[in-house]
Amino acid sequence: QKDERGPKIIAEDIDTLAAARKKYTDSARIKLQSNKLNRQQMERVKKVLYQYHGPCPVLLTLHFPGKGEVDIDVIKDLTITPCRELTDSVEEILNYKAITFSRKPIVAKQRKKRWNKGAKQQN
Repeated sequence: QKDERGPKIIAEDIDTLAAARKKYTDSARIKLQSNKLNRQQMERVKKVLYQYHGPCPVLLTLHFPGKGEVDIDVIKDLTITPCRELTDSVEEILNYKAITFSRKPIVAKQRKKRWNKGAKQQN
């Protein structure tokens, strides 16, 4: 919308960062570097994922440097709540940035048309 001072934005909804992360996250992908990974780290990551259980599906990818990647099937119950604490915990265990999130498509709501305030009324 535009007025005499330039464009302006009208917010329909305002979410906190934590609420928006939950509301708009479609899935989380954890990329595991095979050359930087051991069994103990895997067990700790698994424990953290269950600690932050929620509605968001998790995808696991095992990366082999110079050779390629393998996607690992995850049980359906292994879903998470996308939050900063989860990301921080996993990255602390693995010592690298491992989680990326994909977002849900955002669909703009249709706004109700407002009456033109400056228009003449017809009788």
